[in-house]
Amino acid sequence: MRNFKQFVSLIIAIVLLFCFSASAFADTTEGSASLSESSSVESGGEESSESDVEEILYPTVPQNIRSEAFVVMDAKTGQVLVEKNMHTQLYPASITKILTVALALENCSLSEKHTMTNEAVRLPANSAHIALQPDEEISIKDLAYAAILPSANDAANGLGEHVAVKLGKSGLADFGAIMNQKAKEVGALNSNFVNPSGLPNDEHVTTAYDMAMITRYALGVKGFRDVFGAITYTIKPTNKNEVTRNIGTQHYMIARSIYYYEGASGGKLGWTNAAKCTCVTVAKRGDVELICVVMKSLAAYDKYEDTTALFDYCFDNFSYTTVSIGDMSELVVPIVENSITTGEITSDGGFNTQLLLHQAAFNSNIDAKYSAPEFYPTLESVEEDLPTVTLTLTDGNISKYMHTDLGTHPLDYSYNRVESDFSGKYAAAIRPVTEKEPLPKAARVFLIIASVLAFLIIGLFVVRAINIYRYRKKRLTHYSNHSKYNRYRT
Repeated sequence: MRNFKQFVSLIIAIVLLFCFSASAFADTTEGSASLSESSSVESGGEESSESDVEEILYPTVPQNIRSEAFVVMDAKTGQVLVEKNMHTQLYPASITKILTVALALENCSLSEKHTMTNEAVRLPANSAHIALQPDEEISIKDLAYAAILPSANDAANGLGEHVAVKLGKSGLADFGAIMNQKAKEVGALNSNFVNPSGLPNDEHVTTAYDMAMITRYALGVKGFRDVFGAITYTIKPTNKNEVTRNIGTQHYMIARSIYYYEGASGGKLGWTNAAKCTCVTVAKRGDVELICVVMKSLAAYDKYEDTTALFDYCFDNFSYTTVSIGDMSELVVPIVENSITTGEITSDGGFNTQLLLHQAAFNSNIDAKYSAPEFYPTLESVEEDLPTVTLTLTDGNISKYMHTDLGTHPLDYSYNRVESDFSGKYAAAIRPVTEKEPLPKAARVFLIIASVLAFLIIGLFVVRAINIYRYRKKRLTHYSNHSKYNRYRT
């Protein structure tokens, strides 16, 4: 009995030791779970745990921006670095002409001639123009430079007319639909364009984000950068005008002025009484090219000061960093044609991309969420709805430094051909594309303790059974010996 009590005491001590160890283990591993199970950021920065030191080392998003909405976007990837009210619909004014000129350069050659109409040259009083006349013949190149540099509304109307007719439409009234279609194609989903110039119309609205996406598309159109970054341009005499027109940019950040910004390569301004000041600027430093859009700046020069502050903040604190996600072999989507599984789409291993991260985010956790259809009807349909991964910074305080949504990225994939009947249960053929959520710390501790207790209880019963067996065997031996002794005596 004494040995049994000692054994029970030993069991209780072991249980207490396991409880303490399990709790400590859970505390030390929980922090790294998000990083190891989702993704990692490769970098070489040091981390500070003290908030006051962190504020000194890592500047936060400028708080003195006066524009009602703004966004800074990576021109290469479309990643948003910082923003305020970037999805709020506002009037764009003449930054509308970025889309107008891009559409003209995309669909027309620079040498094409356009004949101005009465409708195109009819403008509200005091609106910007270069005095184009009805029946005046002028090149697409001249119209493009006139629309961007002095923001000529008659030139923008001429471009809209020419593109609409070339695409089989009747004229200027149809150009808004062409603009809206292109806007949606390039990811500008919260805009509605009514005219090519941006002249006031209650229905003519866009957002800072949409204008950044439109500018990103425009930068890829052949010849657009030349127009967008021009300082001066000369329009030669035409059939209706014998005078040479010399025009120049109105954007002070790309021309030599007190607001000139080193690295600025192009821009467009806008203003109406309803829109106030709007401004789009592109600048490059090293291998980083950024698009900055500010909207509804009340004072005339706020747009320059805000843009400068935002550029400085982003160029000084962001750099390209490799973001890596581990094995994604679980991403498998079948191709089902006429109820037959003819193949499957699988991910090509891991995922790597270059993103601009603030220096404060170098040690941050990144959550990765995968998305793919339940199945593809044909192999060709894969390109229309590619499997994607959406990346998000999950650290709670990182929003002080940068936009936490790192964007949705298409995944590379492989095609494997198979032949089999299709049962109709799509979900069974598709392995999960989202990672399992880790158990809470309390649940993990409970499971460890429960497992240890179960093991010890089973061990206790086994030891008890062995002791009973030994006791009974001992008594049986004793009884047998006692019987033999009695038999000898008789």
